[in-house]
Amino acid sequence: DLSGRVESVVSSVRDDTERWRLRGALDAINLPGRSATGEAYLRELVVRLSQVLGLRYVMVGQFADGDAGRVRTVAAADRGALVDNIDYDLAGTPCENVAGKQTCWHPSGVQRLFPKDAMLAEIDAEGYVGTPLADPSGKPLGLLAVLHDQPITDIETVKTVLELFAVRAGAELDRRSAEATLQRVQHLLLTAERVGKTGSYEWDLKTNAVQWSPGLYDLYGVDPRSAPELTFEYAMSFVHPDDRAKIEGNVREVLEGRGRVEILYRITRPDGAPRVLWGHGELGRDAAGSPTHLIGTVRDWSEKTEAETALHASE
Repeated sequence: DLSGRVESVVSSVRDDTERWRLRGALDAINLPGRSATGEAYLRELVVRLSQVLGLRYVMVGQFADGDAGRVRTVAAADRGALVDNIDYDLAGTPCENVAGKQTCWHPSGVQRLFPKDAMLAEIDAEGYVGTPLADPSGKPLGLLAVLHDQPITDIETVKTVLELFAVRAGAELDRRSAEATLQRVQHLLLTAERVGKTGSYEWDLKTNAVQWSPGLYDLYGVDPRSAPELTFEYAMSFVHPDDRAKIEGNVREVLEGRGRVEILYRITRPDGAPRVLWGHGELGRDAAGSPTHLIGTVRDWSEKTEAETALHASE
């Protein structure tokens, strides 16, 4: 009042729950990224999202074998704990409106809208939010979705968080696909080497370091786990004494810019077994034209040589 006595106090209280949940979710984005990538990151991602947002079920799904009508979960969490991955058809599910399209949400009543979706019934879902995932070029890869067994009241917060996470999740799905493709190619090459009895090598002319493929270790009968450091001299130690000068001469010609490695030679494996090998190689150069490395393939020619010898003996 006019005399200075306090008659009343006016204050305001603001509910910052959603703001703090959003901040917690955004802080969680970077935590798994410091130590994990690919599928490991995605597994940690769904767990953290479920915990931070307080939602029942979170999943990252990828189109199964390139089929845009079917999804296989890569990572899924139920009540903050990882669960087994599943495959499911998009038709008749809320995810059908998300994959390759745009963010879709149903704060409540999602089971009534999609009565044929068995997953919704299994967890007694009430609310749903999903957002599409794409690679850096924009190619659709799958989706990131959350389901809850209660209505999702702070729908804008959940949408914002999922859309922010979608960028990193899409990049990690793309990384996962690239790693799977690389593994398939490596398996194909290893199978081709084994079936064709071939191997490959690369010789760094500056460091003298040599790299052998698994197939070449097999041809030479060497265990890569116990092999010493590979060098040109080590490789030459297996060569028959009568063939060493021939190989050195061929390599010298190649380094001088005359021709390529094409040579038939003999080796003796550590177990004493002889082999006849056919080697091919080409010289690599840097921008200035200086030789930098020699790369090539080696094929087991033993059976062919034995057959030719038997044929000549029978004539």
